[in-house]
Amino acid sequence: NNKAYKNTGGDTKIGGLPVMRGNEIVGMITETDLFKVFLEMMAAREVGVRVSFLVPNQAGELARVSKMVYKSGGNILSLGTFSGESPSNVLVTIKVEGIEPDALRTLLEPNVLDIQDIRTAVLWYKGCSTCAPDYFVHYLPDFHGFTSRSIR
Repeated sequence: NNKAYKNTGGDTKIGGLPVMRGNEIVGMITETDLFKVFLEMMAAREVGVRVSFLVPNQAGELARVSKMVYKSGGNILSLGTFSGESPSNVLVTIKVEGIEPDALRTLLEPNVLDIQDIRTAVLWYKGCSTCAPDYFVHYLPDFHGFTSRSIR
């Protein structure tokens, strides 16, 4: 029964929720499970360029940006939308492969309200034959003529 959780508006610190089959608890969904899903949804373990930007909160904006990326030879690995700075805009975060950071910035700057952050995800190898996996993704801020700002 999720009534107790729903009544909190999701703002209460709850570490897990039961998975029910009828009246029987058959499992638990934990914060770690949700974090893993979030990482997968945002392609956090994939190499590419992650960029966050503001667009007007109106129909067709995501399609317009997606089409520009596609026509420039890019592939969007992930896309997430979040509350913007006001009800009139939306914060969009995409992870793209196939376009260099400078080219992506040049493509987006005249077509979005503001670029909030842009960085490149690269593979770093641990140099450990017993580590699984033996690599991790590291984000490098883009310092080439652009001032990165941290996302809230």
